[in-house]
Amino acid sequence: MIPAMDWNLVAKEYAEKLLTQPEYFESYDSFISLFPSLDSEVLDIGCGPASISKYIHEKRPQFRITGIDTSHKMLEYAQHNCPDSFFYLHDARDLSSLKENRFQEKQFDGITIGFCIPYLNKDETKKLLLDCTNRIKPGGAFYLSFIEAILPNHKSEGIKNPESLTQITLYSLEEMKQLLLLCGFVPLFHFQSISKTSFVYKTVAIVSLFVPKMNPKP
Repeated sequence: MIPAMDWNLVAKEYAEKLLTQPEYFESYDSFISLFPSLDSEVLDIGCGPASISKYIHEKRPQFRITGIDTSHKMLEYAQHNCPDSFFYLHDARDLSSLKENRFQEKQFDGITIGFCIPYLNKDETKKLLLDCTNRIKPGGAFYLSFIEAILPNHKSEGIKNPESLTQITLYSLEEMKQLLLLCGFVPLFHFQSISKTSFVYKTVAIVSLFVPKMNPKP
């Protein structure tokens, strides 16, 4: 497990930054395009202030969206930004234990994980992806974004980031594609961007479909 930070302390800053990132809109649109029906349900894992949920809701107001996050302050912003959706305090590393009545054994038409896995180690990320296979319907849309590099100097894992005072886990595009395939998700599109904060990040979003027959036993 990567040392955690208190996300409640930076919720306001993240809410202001993450709602104004048009460089990710094309990847969101590709995810939305995979839904054949307006009667769809989406699970937003590590939802933060609901930047992805808000965008989806504005494009597809008929969708029913549920988000989870470990920060109650992030969830306050999420509920404000996306008032017609449902948000719960829950750790993505223990997705299988989510017991609220709205969940139980529910499967969703699509799942998003926006920049959650940089704060998980690689074993936790693999477990999360496998847990998602029990929460997504066959043929469901899957959105995942992550950090590929911190420029100009970076290592494969465990970069110290003074902005968040935590550790960042990095993945190459090919490494993540292979992990997705291993877990039953077939990558269709990928989008690479440069994000500037205290560091310059090379970020990647992958949009996939879930194919159950490719799903291995955990």
